[in-house]
Amino acid sequence: MLFLNSNDYGFDSQTLGFPSVMGCQALVLLTSHGLYGLHDLKAGTAEAARHKIEFFADWVKGALAAKGGGDKLRLYGVINHTQQYTNNTFGNGEWDAMLLHLAGALEFDGPISKYRVSKHIDRDGSIYIRFDNAHDGNCVIRYKRWSKMESNDSHVFAAPADYGFLRGHRELNAAGTDVTTHFTSQMPGILTNSVNRRGQAGEGVLHAVSARKIVAVR
Repeated sequence: MLFLNSNDYGFDSQTLGFPSVMGCQALVLLTSHGLYGLHDLKAGTAEAARHKIEFFADWVKGALAAKGGGDKLRLYGVINHTQQYTNNTFGNGEWDAMLLHLAGALEFDGPISKYRVSKHIDRDGSIYIRFDNAHDGNCVIRYKRWSKMESNDSHVFAAPADYGFLRGHRELNAAGTDVTTHFTSQMPGILTNSVNRRGQAGEGVLHAVSARKIVAVR
């Protein structure tokens, strides 16, 4: 299992956890090898967000190639209530467009699923999201309000090929009139903190997302 904090990206064959998701999105591409994920912190401008998504897509494609290829099975996006996209026609359209853009960057033409967490949460609080490989072409998604969870001092080592985190760099164009944010990977292969239920050794019981409630983008 691997835990991805804000702007972390990584791979695990079975499980990815996303601590403290507030105005972020938990993105997961399920493949025949396992789960590739990005804890997508809002990047500011649309251009910066596009650069980040394209960086992640390039990393996933390179990682798959290093494994000798593999099938891309399903793309997921999970958000916290309305913190990332508003729950109306405009907000949902923006969300769909973002996921379709990521799918295009991944060169993936398969199914895309999304879920907006709106129950059992603090309206102005963050949440913990967990994806498990169901080994049937789908993921099992669970979550819990972050106020009931915590990071701990138990560490998981992420190999350099399977983990990194993104840092944005703002650059002026040649005319000095426009700023572009580029993302680069920093400190790959480090110890990442684990997550547990407050006062407990493990995560405890998480809320399970019904497959019927997950929305198909395509």
